[in-house]
This record gives sequence, structure tokens and C-alpha cells, in this order.
Amino acid sequence: MFKILVSVDGSEHAKKVIKEAVRFSVPLQAEVTVLTVEDWNAVDRAVGRGAQETLENAEAAFRAAGLEVDKVLEKGTKRPADVICEMAHEGEFDLVIMGSRGLRNIQEMFLGGVSHRVAHLIDKNIMIIK
Repeated sequence: MFKILVSVDGSEHAKKVIKEAVRFSVPLQAEVTVLTVEDWNAVDRAVGRGAQETLENAEAAFRAAGLEVDKVLEKGTKRPADVICEMAHEGEFDLVIMGSRGLRNIQEMFLGGVSHRVAHLIDKNIMIIK
């Protein structure tokens, strides 16, 4: 079975990522895991509550399309990009889907800090949603 890892944050752009990931996953009847990484240097604990809501919204979208989905909320001291790459490798995913932009502003001016780092580090196929 085709395995897809969908990485989302609480940004507005994440809604587009989820929509496109659902559209891509349905014809494949893919095994989907949605990952949210709580920012490793976040001081605001509301980020954790927002991360859970992001996962629940993603789960609802995939289930509405008839797909089962696993949810993962990672917390810790690693950079989000490193967590995404590790999970993609360890979970033997065929594809990683993520957004080109996220919650950060200055780093996101071009491709985006996290998506740029993942694209350079990962040894898996990656789809970056613009």
C-alpha cells in the first residue's frame, strides 16, 4: 500500500495542503499519516492546543473523503524539518506532502525554512504545495 506522510502546521496555508493531500490520496487509497510538529523553540503554549486542532481538522477532511488517517503530534527539542525527515524514513513513507509556507514569516520569504530544509535532507519523494 502507498504510504503518505502529510506534514501540516496551524497556518492558513495548511488548509490548502490538506485539501491537495486528500485529492491526491483518494485515488490511491493511500495509508495516510498526518504529522504536526510543535515548534521546538516555541514559548507560547497555545501552540500545542493549536497543533491538536490542526490534526483534528486534517483527520476530519481525510475521513470525509473515506480515508483512514493516523495523527501524530511530535513535541520535543528537534527542529520540525528534522522530525519530518526522521519520521518519513522510519515510517517507510513513499511520499511526504507539505506546504511551501507555514507559520514563520521572515524565514518563509522564498521556499520556506522547514520545506527548504526537508527538501534538501530527505531521501523520499516530496510534494510541496504552493
